[in-house]
Amino acid sequence: MSRTEKGLRARARQRKAAVTTWRKTSREKPNPKPKPKVRQRKSHGQSISALDNWTSLIGLHRRVSREALSRILSTPLASLITVLVLAVAMSLPAVLSMALDNLREVAGSNQMTSARASMYLKSNISDAQALQLRESLAHDAAIEQATYISPAQGLTEFEKYSGLGEALRQLDENPLPGVIEIVPKDVSPLAVSNLRNRLSRMTGVDEVRVDSAWLKRLQSILKLGNRIFTGVSVLIALAVLLAVGNTIRLLVMNRTEEIRVIKLVGGSDGFVILPFLYSGFWYGLLGGLSAAVITATLWSSVAGPAQELASLYQSSFRPGFPGLAITFTLIVSGMIMGVGGAFLASWRQLRRIDP
Repeated sequence: MSRTEKGLRARARQRKAAVTTWRKTSREKPNPKPKPKVRQRKSHGQSISALDNWTSLIGLHRRVSREALSRILSTPLASLITVLVLAVAMSLPAVLSMALDNLREVAGSNQMTSARASMYLKSNISDAQALQLRESLAHDAAIEQATYISPAQGLTEFEKYSGLGEALRQLDENPLPGVIEIVPKDVSPLAVSNLRNRLSRMTGVDEVRVDSAWLKRLQSILKLGNRIFTGVSVLIALAVLLAVGNTIRLLVMNRTEEIRVIKLVGGSDGFVILPFLYSGFWYGLLGGLSAAVITATLWSSVAGPAQELASLYQSSFRPGFPGLAITFTLIVSGMIMGVGGAFLASWRQLRRIDP
């Protein structure tokens, strides 16, 4: 068989195979619908990719936060000074706030804020008559409490608190009258005035005095204290921002070359600023915790004298110890101001560093 015949037969076989393949393909029906497995694999791949992204992001923040804390601990003296500055600054408004809260509690207590009315009885009223008058006043709908102080009891208390016991013993008779202390239920000015007028017309009453001027002074002091607290808080917040910002600015300046290298290899500003934000976070957190300790220490030192002062006014008031609310406020405010100061300082410095 010659080469020409072999070539013709080979071409014939190729044509026959092509025709057979075309017929089989034309007989098969197309399936336009994609298989559900392909979609499931695609969505499953997307979920795995999103999970990987979140995992890598969390790992990045965890690693950067540890590195920021280690950098702070590597310079213990400088870091301690910064933390103490923040703690002392934040403890001042905290102590002032607690003082105002305790004054409000004093102003809201029944023993201290009730407009007490003192009924001075005439000298010819005996103790039995005074006690009977006190009983009738105790059942009055407008009176919360009525207490009788006899002339002898009044003289004993006056000798105790005035220190004039020797001079009073030289007198022939007790000059002090009997007194009925009254606590009204309604302490509004109109109600107290009406009660005073009604009590002054009773038999055996010489004079009625209402001691409520000090309460008005206390309310004025509270208003002034609120204004002072607001101004001090704003100034302290600015001081904390400046202190943290200056510390972070020095950190940025010390890592200028490292920042330029990161920017040259394509690092974004957000990636560069992240370690400094965590540094401000740790400074604020440690400063807030230290401020809570300082506040509790200061308040413990003044709680005893404050309670003794309240006992001199026959009050059972006890200063409240710093609770979880004060501690939480100090920690959260410290972290917020730390991150805010770090952001302002580092963002300004990063704009000046060109790769």
